[in-house]
Amino acid sequence: MTEIDINNDEEVLKIGCDALITALGVGGFIKFTRLFYGGKGDYTKEKYERPEMSWEEIMDELEKIRLERENGKTINGA
Repeated sequence: MTEIDINNDEEVLKIGCDALITALGVGGFIKFTRLFYGGKGDYTKEKYERPEMSWEEIMDELEKIRLERENGKTINGA
C-alpha cells in the first residue's frame, strides 16, 4: 500500500474517493456522497437572503480562492 500524506487534503480526498468507487462502484459512490454530504440549512429561504452578486464580484471571489489554493490555504482556513 502507498503511504498517504494525511496533511495533503487533495491527496486524501482523491484516494478516499478512489477507494469508495472501488468498493461501491460509481453509482454507490454517488449515493454515498448524497447521503454523507446532505447539506444543511434551508436553501429556499437562504437564497433570497443573499444579495445578488455581479459578474465582477463572482470573478473576484474565484480569483481569491485560486490565490489561496496556490498559497497552500484551504477555503475554510485549515
